[in-house]
Amino acid sequence: MALELKRLNTPNFVAEYNDREVVVYQAFNNSIADYILKNNCYGGDFSFSRTSWIKTSFFWMMKRSNWATKKNQERVLRIHIDRNFFEILLDKAVPSAYSADTGSIESWRKSLLASDIIIQYDPDRDVFGNRLKRKAIQIGLRKGALLQYSKEKLISVEDISDFVRKQYSYVRSKKYDLIKSPEERTYERCKP
Repeated sequence: MALELKRLNTPNFVAEYNDREVVVYQAFNNSIADYILKNNCYGGDFSFSRTSWIKTSFFWMMKRSNWATKKNQERVLRIHIDRNFFEILLDKAVPSAYSADTGSIESWRKSLLASDIIIQYDPDRDVFGNRLKRKAIQIGLRKGALLQYSKEKLISVEDISDFVRKQYSYVRSKKYDLIKSPEERTYERCKP
């Protein structure tokens, strides 16, 4: 029996996107980042046996990686992925936390364990790391979804680590008028 999919009621979140692609962020150590940049796919020291999380909010990524200063998150990659694939991820994702509109807790647990795609919403952040009222999205990929993402759906990858460090220097020195960030806007779902 095929799993019946329904569109999740997704809260508003921001992203940089156009008709063809969506920008997501991930942070890695030097070895993994170098491999991805050289090959435009994941491999080398990257582990395919764990869940890998992609984020659309630049400032949420900055909070998560502490502006590329956390161990093994010193390199921030700006990854352009296929928008149709991103829509599929949103459609097939299982929420990381139970809510009554996802059915019974037992069926949610089974779906969560079986799914290659997990979705999580956290408070988005501003440039200073303060919580915002809007949500930031994180999509966890594992197994087949991770392989497809990391080997087939990358359009391009940029290392923005130097840019991140420069912006962080402006934050620390309170030169707020010099801070630059990507032009993100509320994500609009493609029509079904």
